[in-house]
Amino acid sequence: GWHLFPFRPPEARPGFGPNDPACGMSVIRSPPEDAQLSDAEQRVAVVTGGGSGIGLGVATALAREGCRVVIAGRDVAKLERAATEAAAAAGVGAGVAVLACGCDVTDRDSVAHLVEWTVTQAGPPAIVVNSAGINVAKRVMAELAPADFDRMVAVNLTGLFNVFQAVLPGMRVRGD
Repeated sequence: GWHLFPFRPPEARPGFGPNDPACGMSVIRSPPEDAQLSDAEQRVAVVTGGGSGIGLGVATALAREGCRVVIAGRDVAKLERAATEAAAAAGVGAGVAVLACGCDVTDRDSVAHLVEWTVTQAGPPAIVVNSAGINVAKRVMAELAPADFDRMVAVNLTGLFNVFQAVLPGMRVRGD
């Protein structure tokens, strides 16, 4: 998936690298009001497709960095189950809240709801990771059904556009 955020090399991020077995969901850490926050801890990240696979791994890595992270996907029950595992996978303790928001990236109203919900629940997003994507079993051109092709384009391409179009104006205003 596409991602838009400042990224440090793996050697600069303990617990994140090619052999990292962690798989979990992003979390929100609420630091004390007088705490000095790192750049990451002051940022809200939205990860589409964050309930599994690469999205889930990226969300967990961002949470380990201290970001407040909202994961989004179509299967809310799956996101909620992942939330239970996330705190342990991200290595965070007490005072942690896991945020998951149902969203169909092919539906612009659903994406608008995700952005509004994120701003209300976590703050304005400064980091966006588009990891939502699908594939089909019969993807060889001779076997690919037009309906399957249309669905892949809707999720993998139009979904990416929908998310960035929804978040980019606010990010630009804030200089993110």
